[in-house]
Amino acid sequence: MSRKWVMLPWEPALSVVRPEDEPVAERHAFTAPAAVCPRSTRPAEPVRPMVRPQTRFPYPHRRFQSGDAAEISVLARKIYGHSYIDPDIYDPENLILLNRKGQLFSAVALNEQGEVIAHAALKAQAFSPTVIELGMAFVDPQYRNRDCLKHLTVYLADLAASKNVSNVFVQSVTLHAVSQKVANDLGFRDTALRLDFMAKLEIRDASSAPGTRLSLVMAALPLRPLLPEPLYVPRTHRLICARIYAQWGARPVFAAGIQRISDLASGPGQFEVFMEKHNASADILVSAIARNTGREIMRLMEGPLLKSCEAVCLHLPLRNPASPLLARLAEQAGFFFSGIFLDPGRGDRLLLQHLKWRRISYENLQVHSELAGSLTAYILRRDPAQTVAPLSAPFPVSLKSHARRFFHDFISLN
Repeated sequence: MSRKWVMLPWEPALSVVRPEDEPVAERHAFTAPAAVCPRSTRPAEPVRPMVRPQTRFPYPHRRFQSGDAAEISVLARKIYGHSYIDPDIYDPENLILLNRKGQLFSAVALNEQGEVIAHAALKAQAFSPTVIELGMAFVDPQYRNRDCLKHLTVYLADLAASKNVSNVFVQSVTLHAVSQKVANDLGFRDTALRLDFMAKLEIRDASSAPGTRLSLVMAALPLRPLLPEPLYVPRTHRLICARIYAQWGARPVFAAGIQRISDLASGPGQFEVFMEKHNASADILVSAIARNTGREIMRLMEGPLLKSCEAVCLHLPLRNPASPLLARLAEQAGFFFSGIFLDPGRGDRLLLQHLKWRRISYENLQVHSELAGSLTAYILRRDPAQTVAPLSAPFPVSLKSHARRFFHDFISLN
């Protein structure tokens, strides 16, 4: 069957790709028989509340107003030059428009003179209406170490909790561990490491090698209880996934799923591609798995659409019994483990990543939490580009010790 792909506008610098020649109602989705989908009788795991700062915030903070837009752009330019990952931050008129449309919800902190000294925003997600990203966060260097970002984060998280949001997530650079620590201190828990996923930030008071892309630690703050539904996780990744969920006291129920491609319905399945051209990265979101889904994804990876992408992340639905099978096929084609995307509303997803051009220097990654250290060690061992895995990295948390601990646990459980 011939496939025609169209680029659909979503928001500036982001495009959604969908198969045009196949109506949604006619796409082949796979539904497992009831016998394959075990149900847990355990109650939902309660959500752990956000950890609020103990210090009183000395600066007023409020929702974005149109008059703040120019000051926000000037502050971003002062800190990052012209290299910030989201170009909307440099366009005051676009900032105003996005906030009016509800695609962005900005908040600012002000000094005694009423000048903007910090900014953070909630960003709507095209691929999940019940999940929202907290990002575009930065503070004037003169006002750092005063908990500005912590109080803005609490303000925005409280706002998200009042809406129909199931999870707030942040993505912190590994150029330093400061922003990761801020998120962890507030109750966000690390769930994934997205390698080389962002174009370089030229931060004025930090440095990295010329041309280096940045990796991101993803951390989640679930706002709804984690349901004890069966999760179709590949057997090789169950231990590290269990450790991710254990951060909220959750005990996931793992299920085996479908073992043979011939057991799947015929057809290409259903998936979408979300591209960030300014970062040369893309996310492939799979929603239905059929017999030819793996072949279609590989054809897409080799085609002109993703030719310029240096990093691609594949999202597999953990409620789908065919996900372990598709994960195995993807790993044979060069994808490797990245983590979990938490979505208590529509279902969590397994993240696999593919790097097209370069080999990661794991020794340069800076991570803060114990889980992030274990996750980094685990991913390093599965990165197909790592023929020799250096385990003496100068992380805030020792990668070597986490690697030893993880593989000791793996052997003891198997």
